[in-house]
Amino acid sequence: WEPPKQEEFAQDLCKLFVACNISWNSAANLQLNLFFSKYVPEAKIPDRRVLSGRVLDSLALQAETGMKSIVTGRLGTGQCDGWKSGAKAAIITTSVTVD
Repeated sequence: WEPPKQEEFAQDLCKLFVACNISWNSAANLQLNLFFSKYVPEAKIPDRRVLSGRVLDSLALQAETGMKSIVTGRLGTGQCDGWKSGAKAAIITTSVTVD
């Protein structure tokens, strides 16, 4: 595939991993790679560090930019909450409601 098509595939794969709660480590899973090489041989599975790094960062920026353009100039409320996971990692969530 040409680089733009491969980048689109990487972004779609990242969205799939997030939506289905698939571990980033699955990108290196032999069975996943065999499946894609059989049915979509042109596609190159990005490394887990690429998916969870550059690709995810790009998608997050797109979502943030898109949201800002929709809510700018409107009234809204925001909520934020945080806690620690079982592994003592900080987890912070936010929610925004706009008219």
